[in-house]
Amino acid sequence: MKELLSHYSSDYRKELKDHLLEVAEKSRELILDKDLNLSILSQNKLADISYLIGVLHDFGKTTT
Repeated sequence: MKELLSHYSSDYRKELKDHLLEVAEKSRELILDKDLNLSILSQNKLADISYLIGVLHDFGKTTT
């Protein structure tokens, strides 16, 4: 099976799954670190949505 890469150069390789998980976690952290006053949904739910957006944001963009 070929390795799916998100970033590639002669001296740097990053697997797509690692990139997506890092962005997802960072997205969640950014929401949870804010002082938000939300009325439609909880901050934790927004953090979950942000995580999903982060984990899916480059799903179709890969280099092998």
